[in-house]
Amino acid sequence: MTRMRKPDRQTWVLSACGLALALALLPAQSLAQGCAMCATYLSNGADPRAQAFKISIMFLMAMPFVVVTTAGGWLVWMYRRSRPSPSIGELEEEGVS
Repeated sequence: MTRMRKPDRQTWVLSACGLALALALLPAQSLAQGCAMCATYLSNGADPRAQAFKISIMFLMAMPFVVVTTAGGWLVWMYRRSRPSPSIGELEEEGVS
């Protein structure tokens, strides 16, 4: 009986690329159908409830970006705050006035 060897990194990368390619080649309509209730409800653009629903979807889509940007900004702020500020003597030595 032969031993199965552990797949190496190249095998994993090729498998991931193949899966991504297969998903990219699927028909887009079959992936973008969504639920039937939302499609029929949002088809009437004059209804104010449809507009409110669309705005709420945009709000939900924006929240992850807001959270990640806030966390990244906080990390940058903490990093810059933790660095020691140069003393006046060091600035005069460098010729900064």
